[in-house]
Amino acid sequence: MSVAAPGPAAPSPNLLRSGLRGLVLGWVWLAALWGASQILTQLPAWGWLLVVVLLAVMPAWGLWLAFMLRKKVLRFQFSPQGLIGRWLSGGWWPACKALLLALLLCSMTLWQAWFLAAWEWALLALAVPVYLLLAWYLQSRLTREFSTPAFAWAWSQRAARALLVMVLGGLWLYGMARSQDFGRELTEAMEPAALDAVIARIRSAPSGLVRWGLDSLLALQLAGAAAADLPQMPALRLLLLALFGPVSVLLCLGASMQGGTG
Repeated sequence: MSVAAPGPAAPSPNLLRSGLRGLVLGWVWLAALWGASQILTQLPAWGWLLVVVLLAVMPAWGLWLAFMLRKKVLRFQFSPQGLIGRWLSGGWWPACKALLLALLLCSMTLWQAWFLAAWEWALLALAVPVYLLLAWYLQSRLTREFSTPAFAWAWSQRAARALLVMVLGGLWLYGMARSQDFGRELTEAMEPAALDAVIARIRSAPSGLVRWGLDSLLALQLAGAAAADLPQMPALRLLLLALFGPVSVLLCLGASMQGGTG
């Protein structure tokens, strides 16, 4: 008698609640990012810093959980009575690393969000359920491979984040390359009037920090768009496209989703 291969386990009520919570929190985080990007040029320096800190809460929580699990694995090789074992039992160092990394990712993402086109926001909204489905499927497959569900959760989140960057990031790059939308809506056809309007909005920002960030990103996008127009450099074009959007934004979203489901 043949025995069917076991498929993914049915989702438990706790897993369903965690997935629903992650879906809601992921879309709320994206809505907050969109709202902040709309008023970015009106914020003073302290307002921009406050927005970055608020946006960093979810990514920092998700990254801290992953860092603590990694630290727990390292602690197994040391005696609990030793100095190294006691130091590894604390959570301050992982918390500092998680907070700094989350602040860096959110700062980059917030500046880039000001340049995103409507179809890119739609792709980010789609990324939330895609991430949750990937994480659930991977966790159902990996649970039997680890000693505790916590480690299966950590590896499934890591793999889901990597797949999100590769799959949706690849679609993002394809869409940008096909539409010649490297500078998003700001540099379409490189009309001087549109570019002047964008520069005027940046110049009107009350915060020098915001002006510096948007100015720098716009200059990089314009320089990258010029280089991307060279037909003999397709590899450089894709590299430049990846730097302005897909990789950092999807990594930040993945860390936020990890915090929402943790």
